[in-house]
Amino acid sequence: MKIEPIDYLCKPNYPDKYSNESRQALSSSFPKRWLKTPLVLSLSAIIALGANGCNSVPTITLECGCEPSLTAGIITNDLIVPLFIHGEGTGGIGCISIAAPVFMSEEDAYAILASAFEDAGLTLFKNTGILEDATVPLIYDSYPERWETQHADLYVHEAIGISVTFVSQRDVSRWERSIQDIDADGSIIINVSSAKSWDMKRAAEVLAKNNTSLVVFYDPVSYVVYGDSGIQSKEIFSSVQDARKASEALLRQQVIDFSEWLQSEGLIQCTIHFT
Repeated sequence: MKIEPIDYLCKPNYPDKYSNESRQALSSSFPKRWLKTPLVLSLSAIIALGANGCNSVPTITLECGCEPSLTAGIITNDLIVPLFIHGEGTGGIGCISIAAPVFMSEEDAYAILASAFEDAGLTLFKNTGILEDATVPLIYDSYPERWETQHADLYVHEAIGISVTFVSQRDVSRWERSIQDIDADGSIIINVSSAKSWDMKRAAEVLAKNNTSLVVFYDPVSYVVYGDSGIQSKEIFSSVQDARKASEALLRQQVIDFSEWLQSEGLIQCTIHFT
């Protein structure tokens, strides 16, 4: 191949070494949705800075989720936080149950949540106050398909200015009410059943939909069956220990989704440091 001079040199579209001198502007220009993927951020920064033909690439330190954003991340009282669904969140006893539900206690749930928040670079503060007059489910024990709402105080934790709550089987039981039917002749009919069920996920959906600046997690519920039952399900296990481990993994995944949602909304940020 013969090397010949060119008449005109096209300017490349990628940043040259002069524009790269303004590295702070470059590092803050990524779309918000990219903040959910730290690896993409790292690779993009390396490509952008290495494409200028320099012999060396700067060292990049990536910090994610450590601090609330000082720009777009202002927590407001009308913030709507979606429910992050992982796990069926239901359990029952009696004739309706084919496997025994393994419920999560509130203390165990807090320990798991605190650990998962720490892994995400956030701090969960325990029992920080009461959300007064919150909208909570009203559940009729004799009519599980009938759900309404009521107002009650809700004990909450707190993280980056957002109230945090966990819906347990105990909470659902507390929000239940007994109801009596009146027959045509005026006599009272009392409904008695050996079956009992709790739906933590549905209760969490009611809380998330009707309360602002509140993030709701719920007991995912795993199940245990002793012996060879022939039941095939990813949430059914042969020991209580395995069922608890599965529920812990599902609850941690709820926190991961919450952390990624915070990043996508700009409420926490990934910061790139160049050295």
